[in-house]
Amino acid sequence: MATDRIHQQFFDRHAPTWDEEENAEKIAALQKVFESLGQQLCGNILDLGCGTGILVPLVRQFGSDFHLYELDLSLSMIRQNSNRWQTDRHLFRINADAHRLPFPPAKFDSLLCFAALPHFANQSVALQEFTRVLKPDGFLVVLHLMSSTILNRYHRLTDPAVARDRLPTVSELAAQLNRLGFAVLRKTEKEDLYLVVAKNTGREQTGFAGK
Repeated sequence: MATDRIHQQFFDRHAPTWDEEENAEKIAALQKVFESLGQQLCGNILDLGCGTGILVPLVRQFGSDFHLYELDLSLSMIRQNSNRWQTDRHLFRINADAHRLPFPPAKFDSLLCFAALPHFANQSVALQEFTRVLKPDGFLVVLHLMSSTILNRYHRLTDPAVARDRLPTVSELAAQLNRLGFAVLRKTEKEDLYLVVAKNTGREQTGFAGK
């Protein structure tokens, strides 16, 4: 699969002002979610579509028993991330494509996907990659601070580069994850929260085409 130049250029263009979208209300909402995750955040953690690193301090609050890998398709986002958060032995940054993750199988204990899934050109391929790099019993967290209906309408009205970017409903995503061998532990969708937490059982259902 070729690199998704349209999304790459869109996020490169917006990276310098991306942090302006953060506010106290958004951070408080994320904090509430992360407090409920607790035990699911340890070991090797992959932050997919990390942007400028809004999740970095939320992961760091759980102590030092982790290695956080910040990954984004946009090199400009990765550079902003680097400028924003001090690098230490627990924090790594990678400019890469979610459809071709540069990691061996079963590398990660947890995978975070905040405000990113709709922007993956082929979500089925990306989800299969998530499955590949997660350890058996590893956790996947897909999170947005609005419902799929609201987000999809927002994308249609925002910019041609993201106009067709669609977030599936939590039920649709849960069904996809079940076919890939995940046990869905939590699924919530309401006006101000979209959350799916799933555990990789390592038992993909046969007959799933992934297309």
